[in-house]
Order: sequence, then C-alpha cells, then structure tokens
Amino acid sequence: NELLHTAVINLKTSGVVVVVSNGNSGPGCFTASTPPPYFEESFSVGATRSDDFISGFSSRGPVLVDGSNRMKPNVSAPGQDVRSSIPGGNYANFSGTSMAGPHVVGLVALVLSANPALAGHVDDIENIVEKSAIYFADTLDCGASSGVARPNHAYGWGRVDALGAVQAALQWQPPGDGDPALAWAL
Repeated sequence: NELLHTAVINLKTSGVVVVVSNGNSGPGCFTASTPPPYFEESFSVGATRSDDFISGFSSRGPVLVDGSNRMKPNVSAPGQDVRSSIPGGNYANFSGTSMAGPHVVGLVALVLSANPALAGHVDDIENIVEKSAIYFADTLDCGASSGVARPNHAYGWGRVDALGAVQAALQWQPPGDGDPALAWAL
C-alpha cells in the first residue's frame, strides 16, 4: 500500500487529478477499504443508478482501514447499466464504480477545457467538482456518519453535475497576491 500511496501522492503533487473508482463492496458501511480509493489524495467515485439512487454495490465510507474516518467517496456518477463499447464494434451494458470513474475523468477534462488556467490546480479542480455536485442523502447512517450529511458516506458531495462544474470553472481566477484562488461561490 505504501508504494501505491506514494505514487498517488506524487501524481497529485505533479498536478494530476487522481480519479479512482471507490469499489464494489457495498451496500454496507465502512466498505471503502481498498487502496487507492481510501487514500486522502485519491479522488474517489461512487456509482449511481439512472434514477440517481446510489447503486447497491457501491462501496461506502467512512474509511476505517487506516483509522482516518475520512469520508469517501468524494463524489458519485452514473455507474449502473452504463452502455459501453466492446470488441467487435458492439455494445453492452456494465455496472460498477469502474463505469462511474470515467464520467468524472471526462468531467475533469471538460473543466480544464472550459478554463485551461486551472491546469495543475488539483485542489481547486477537485473543489469545483465536489461543490458543484448535486446533493443526495442516504437512508443509512454509518456509525457516527449521518446519511443526510454533506458530504456523506454513500454519495460523497453528491452526483456530479457537468454544467455546474463548467460554470464554476469559468468563474475561477488564478491565485495572485494573496487573493483566494476560487473567485466563485456555490
């Protein structure tokens, strides 16, 4: 785990948003327990159904494996019955947080396309994606972690919202002379 953790830290430090799938061990609490999703530096993604409910298989936090009690996933995205291409020029539907992760990778690319000055500002990009996400509550409390909190152990900050993230990215200004990097408020 330490070698993988070091790699994630180094990637993030070099300006890469490290998007990872949160895992498919749900619906129980404290199932976000495999590396790299539970790392603080990883931007982990849970899976939702087409009706925006959290998928039953989507791993949930909070993270206990390292004693941090941190909230994971960071956000959620469509990950159940997602149409995907397969070899031979055909298509099939698949489910898993590995189907949700690419939605967030694409959203990060869209945010950077909207405002290229954000390149390398990983914390700001992650903040934009989190704060623009659409809030959803979970019906399950996990220990002291309330399902209605934001962020929560099932959805993180919520289901990603591409339009909201792009609008926030367009308002972002590079930091300078002590000014805050984020000139927008959600």
